[in-house]
Amino acid sequence: MNNSLKVSYLYLLLGVLAVIVGIFVTTNTIEFTQQAINTKGKVSSLVVIDTKIYPEVAFSSSSNETHKFISNSGCKPACYKKGESVNVLYLPNQPNQAQLNSFVSL
Repeated sequence: MNNSLKVSYLYLLLGVLAVIVGIFVTTNTIEFTQQAINTKGKVSSLVVIDTKIYPEVAFSSSSNETHKFISNSGCKPACYKKGESVNVLYLPNQPNQAQLNSFVSL
């Protein structure tokens, strides 16, 4: 077996693994969005981590409890302003693991 054939098999294997990971991530995201409750939240502050600015969001769950979370997606310059209204997705039994309802965050 020559080297170019070995490299071809390696790229094939990496491609198959990338497809499997993509399917797994997509399936988890679809399940989350189907089970999650959509509500409004407000950016309560902006948090700088390394060189990016992440919004900290406060929202009320269906049980009228206030929860806060820092988004998993940050930008530079800031994508959100303090006090800005945002859409939030959260699971009823796990409101502390909420996410912004945006393409980048999901």
